[in-house]
Amino acid sequence: MKVAFVCCEYPPGPHGGIGASTQNLARGLVQSGHEVRVVGVYARGYPTPAYEEDRGVRIWRLRRWGAGRSWILDRYRLFRFIARWAKAGQLDLIDVPDYQGWAAGWPRLAVPVISRWCLSASCRSAEIGRRVDLTTFHLERMSLRRADFSCAKSAYLGKRTQEVFRLPFGPGNRVQPGGDPHLPARGAAGVSPRRLCRNPEHFKGIVSLIRAWPMVTKVSPCRTPRIWKDGRSPREPMQAYLADQMDPQHRTSVYFTATWTEKSSCST
Repeated sequence: MKVAFVCCEYPPGPHGGIGASTQNLARGLVQSGHEVRVVGVYARGYPTPAYEEDRGVRIWRLRRWGAGRSWILDRYRLFRFIARWAKAGQLDLIDVPDYQGWAAGWPRLAVPVISRWCLSASCRSAEIGRRVDLTTFHLERMSLRRADFSCAKSAYLGKRTQEVFRLPFGPGNRVQPGGDPHLPARGAAGVSPRRLCRNPEHFKGIVSLIRAWPMVTKVSPCRTPRIWKDGRSPREPMQAYLADQMDPQHRTSVYFTATWTEKSSCST
């Protein structure tokens, strides 16, 4: 297949979960023999080249034109870039994340557009009780409705996205990140770290994991999760908050790091 990902935070520059998961998927697809392109709109000062290759993945970074309403032109430039590829037969499908609604207003193309439900800005705001920005909400909803197909990273995220945007349809399937042979293997020496959300009850699942840990130890008593602290919960320091969610006999089976620097040494 010939696949294009829309991603405005592809590593190694500053990025979040969407950038990391897109890179993982793109590398995994290339490893499986597919042709992968990535294109997105980036700030002028973003510390990466306008074009580069990452283990066979080709990345184009379109620089923003400026401030104000130029974001409309930036979105149009992105669409025209992709439309040329589709018209030339260089694509079989296009993957667009739900975040920021980049496919909003796109006309029909010769290839299908897949909306990958990662965690839209509107869903994030709704989950933590913040006011949803109306412009962002409408862009994201238009993008979701424009897609030919949709998939979600989890059943909960699919259901929540459908509720927030009042969509008459749900995701067609759940998607798991593609494998990358260069990533560390899972295990005691190869833990794949994830930062904790500052509001621990919401969408990262760390509190659910801690509360469910006694059930995990019954099945696999030798497992030991590593948890890196990140800020505070709404009521107290994160580590203390999470420890309070466990009964005393299971607290010793969970390892909390002392500093963020330790994360870097462990992950390498």
